[in-house]
Amino acid sequence: MRAGIFSRGLLRFDSQQLSYGLPVNVDVLRANLLTGQAIGDFAKSFRTAFPDASLELISIGDTGGGLVATQLMLHGTHTGPFMDGTPPTGRTVTYPLASFAQIEGDKIRSEHIYLDRQTVAEQLGLKAK
Repeated sequence: MRAGIFSRGLLRFDSQQLSYGLPVNVDVLRANLLTGQAIGDFAKSFRTAFPDASLELISIGDTGGGLVATQLMLHGTHTGPFMDGTPPTGRTVTYPLASFAQIEGDKIRSEHIYLDRQTVAEQLGLKAK
């Protein structure tokens, strides 16, 4: 059940909506917690940088206590300015993500996303910051 709630959030993200439509509180690129409008701002800036981004679900499971663990692959082309102002590279990226979402009722209360920033930077031809 909880994994299904999280999966619906992923589908909304992957269908070009600018956010999950549910509370999410982590900025995966700067490791800063986000809340409120900052979540939507992050999602919009990500979609600007990677307008064709898609998520491939590898595995998902309810680990108990409302925690859902997910393995994903993100695919996208860097055709817009990056969140830090870096101009588009035109390069395509494919990299793994791990997500841990805390579900309460029918809401995502928090999510922590982990990725290898060095791999992303290398695929974009940039140095990791």
